Amino acid sequence: MHRICSHVLLCSLLFAMAFTREIARAQFRSSCPIITSDEAAAVIGGKPSRTEDGPACTYKLPGGSVTMIVEIQGVGSSAPMIFADSRREFVGKGAVVKDEPGIGLPAFSFVNGDNDERASGFFVLKGSGVLMVIVIQEKPRGLPKSAGMLDKLRPAIKKAAGRI
Repeated sequence: MHRICSHVLLCSLLFAMAFTREIARAQFRSSCPIITSDEAAAVIGGKPSRTEDGPACTYKLPGGSVTMIVEIQGVGSSAPMIFADSRREFVGKGAVVKDEPGIGLPAFSFVNGDNDERASGFFVLKGSGVLMVIVIQEKPRGLPKSAGMLDKLRPAIKKAAGRI
């Protein structure tokens, strides 16, 4: 977790996630079925390992160069607030945030980072939950730009939104 938290924006986000994790844990045992191992591999490449921590599912390439985190947050009446607060947080930290009407639900994507770490992903509001998918690229020199990562991730997000 310390490697992920080296980026200020991600630290803030992970801290906010802690408040909603217990509520989500009651409804979702795991987020792993939302984006499958095969779908994660198509996005981040290679053969990622998978770990589960309550409702969070993490896919990681060997060596830890690329990590994908999938989690349902804010289950219940807090979901719209979690969605709006997450968007505000990314905008406030200087991330490039874009509405994603093609997902078919309220959704936004974000890209943030530098040459040491890049983060990109999606937040999707559906019913009483918020789907969060973040791809973190450590030492991203030579890896696809995060905007390209969003293009690879978008089809998986559309499928995932139908599963929640």
